[in-house]
Order: sequence, then structure tokens, then C-alpha cells
Amino acid sequence: MGHWLGEDRRETLVREIAREYAFLHPQVDVDLRFPPEIMGVRSQRRTAEFLVEQVRKERPDWDVVWLDDTIYQHVADILHDPQWGAKHLVDFRQVPGFAAAHKPFIISDPSYAAQTGGILVGPYIEGEYTILWLNRELAGQLGLVLPERGATWKDLLTLAEGLQRARHEGRSDAWLLSESSDWLTAQFLFQALVISRCGSVAEGLRSEATPAKRAAVREAVESFAALGRFEPLIPSHATTLWIDTRRLPLEDRVLCYVAGTWMYSHWSGLDPQRMRRMVPVQLPVLQPVDCALGSYIPTWAVLRHAPGRDDGIALLRHLCSSDTAERWVAYTKNPTGLRGDLAKLGSGSDPFERFMLDMEHRVGSRVGRVSNPGYALGVVGSTKADAFNVILRELLCGTLDAETAMVRLAALGEWPTP
Repeated sequence: MGHWLGEDRRETLVREIAREYAFLHPQVDVDLRFPPEIMGVRSQRRTAEFLVEQVRKERPDWDVVWLDDTIYQHVADILHDPQWGAKHLVDFRQVPGFAAAHKPFIISDPSYAAQTGGILVGPYIEGEYTILWLNRELAGQLGLVLPERGATWKDLLTLAEGLQRARHEGRSDAWLLSESSDWLTAQFLFQALVISRCGSVAEGLRSEATPAKRAAVREAVESFAALGRFEPLIPSHATTLWIDTRRLPLEDRVLCYVAGTWMYSHWSGLDPQRMRRMVPVQLPVLQPVDCALGSYIPTWAVLRHAPGRDDGIALLRHLCSSDTAERWVAYTKNPTGLRGDLAKLGSGSDPFERFMLDMEHRVGSRVGRVSNPGYALGVVGSTKADAFNVILRELLCGTLDAETAMVRLAALGEWPTP
């Protein structure tokens, strides 16, 4: 299963790797197909459902499957088993040469294996910073501003209030944030608030029900409730698929877009001219920190019982090279967990490169991000992401107050009832 179809040179890289491996191993039939070609849609949730069908088969149809931390969590939710990967996926820690091909922190920091149930399922080619993309051209037309570095939550509230006023006055039909039915990206806005109040990624994402964590979660809940007063979400948020939201900021229908720096490739593939409207902005925080929300994630895994398991392992091992790392950085202008370096970027001649180089200089590898809400609930290996996201969505819709939200979070997790 491929990934990054239509994402500019990310797709190019996948096709190059497949061709190279097929050339070097003529006895192997490399059948590369992308999720829309297999399932008719590109969706992490639909892919998770598809993988559940595969792992339940005695002989799976696919050897190498698309799997990132979010897809893994969706499968865990469906199977009610946070450690399902240990039963059904190859643990690449046992593959010779895999560790040496990665930056040391990928192997030594347990948080990376924790993303996928305690094992490393495949190459960590993809690195990213999770940010708030701003349509700077639209903001300028409306007389609105948001600092690209050091933005606070108060700055975001001011932006939301100004956009709401412009909409009510008929000067704009844009909304602050785009969301979808299959992926709530606002979970990362919430996560950034908790991390900033806790002071570090490690403390912010620790699944412990401490008084300090409870206070941080409460402040993040109150912050979301405050934002909810300004109608931040586009009305289609509950029905649209994420894949269909990508054009909204380019079309001036939303002002901000929560996503990774990988959107550079998405928009380059969709509309490189309109992409110039967008600028990367650090996620707004409650207090200054020297870390950032971001991640290094796997992209593929090998099913343990797949008929082509050994060839699948060899293919992904081929991908773990310094050459791949260098091409990834050159093609996508994103960091990688493979042994590579952001110094491979150019001189910072465009806003995106300047942002990336600045982030690398200021936060380095002090990044973190998780796809499950265990850190906020005091629960290790939580499979309650859907219920958690319902609470966040209702806060942003203005239909839930902070006190009630805290009661519902306590019921989901291991917090004492407020």
C-alpha cells in the first residue's frame, strides 16, 4: 500500500523507491497501489477498518500496509486492544540494520514505540512540526494579524473575534478553523496548550493524574470554551472527510488550518500558486516553551502473517538509507527520523524554509505528539479518542461549558470527579 498520492514529490519518492527495489530484485513483483485505488477513498479511519479485516484473515491480501500512529490508534479502538500490533505486525527492532539507519533518539526514546503499542513497526521516514497554517493574504484583507513566532492563545482569541465580526458584518464568509468527521485536528491545539502549561513535552504527555496535569487540562478546557464563543468551526465540520478539507484555506473559506508541515507537499500538489497565500505559524500556547508539537512517525508496517512478509521487510529495509533521508528532506522540506539532517535544506530563501530552519535551531528534537488522549485522562494506552474528541468538538461549537467538560473527562479517565 502506497501513501502520499497527489502530494507532489512525496508521491515521487514512493514511486522511485518501488522502481528501485523492483530493479534490484527482479524476482520480486512489487505491486504498488494507493489507498484510493484499493478502498476508493483516502481515509485513516477507513484504512484502519481495512486493516482490521486484514489482520483477521489467516492469509492477508497485503504484505506492506499504510500505518501511522493515528491509523494504529483507530485499529486499537476497533479491536479494543492498544497492543494489537505485537500480535499482528513485524517488530522492526529485530530487523538487522534498522536501528543503525535511524537517528538515535528514535530507538532510545520509548515514546516512539509507545505510539504503536510498544513496538517499532517500520521506518520513521516522516518527521514534521504540527503547526497552525495561516492564510496571510486573507488575514491582511480583513485587517487581522497573528504572530508567526510566539503566538499566544490570547492572540488566537483576538483573531477569532475579529473574523467573527467580519463575517457578521458581511465582509467575509470565512471561518477560523476547518475540521472533519474523520479526524479532529483541534486535538493538537488542545495538546499544545497542555504541554505549554506543563513546561515540556515529557511532562505534558505523561499519562499521570497529578494535580499539575489536572490544572493544565482544566486551563486547556477553559481555553477551548473561550474560543467556542466565537464560532470558530466551519459548519461542515461534522460531515466532511478530512481529505476534502484540504482546499478550503486555499479557497479563502477558512483562515487557519491545523496540520503538520507536511501540508507543504499537499498544497504543492494541489495548487502551487494559491499555496503562496499560506504561512506556517507556531501553535498558540499558554506560556512560552522551548519545545514544539511535532512527531516522527512510521509510514508503513509489515503484517506478520502476510505471504510476502520477508520481501516486505526487505523492501522497507531498503528504504532505510541515507539516500532516502537526503531525498526526503530535499523533496519535502521536512525533517526525518532516518539518519539525515535539516542542513540539507537550502539557504532559507522562502518563508517555509526559514520557518523550518528556525524551528530546528530553537527546539531541535524536543518535539512530541500523541494520537490518543491518555495524557489528558491519566490513562496509559487509552482507546477513548473518539469520546475525547466529541468533548473537544462540543467545546469549540459552544454547546458545552468547561465545568461539564471536566466532569465528562473525569468519567472517561482516572481523574477524581470535580
